[in-house]
Amino acid sequence: MSEQDKIKEQKVLEKQAKEKEREVMIQQVEDLTNTDDFKLCKTKGEILLFWEKNIPDLYKTLSRTFMETMSKKYISILRGS
Repeated sequence: MSEQDKIKEQKVLEKQAKEKEREVMIQQVEDLTNTDDFKLCKTKGEILLFWEKNIPDLYKTLSRTFMETMSKKYISILRGS
């Protein structure tokens, strides 16, 4: 195997690892949105605090803008719109 092939293979493996990590993060957020505690949240601020409390590492990793967008999405779901 050439050096170039090894580099390509390494990049593919890194990409697969990042994708798997992303899937795990998404699953974590989705699992939390199905909890009774989450369903008690009625505002964007409450949802952000909920995520910050329950998944602090993930909350710090993801951008605040993303978390706010997710909050808006889930508020509309909770309100049934």
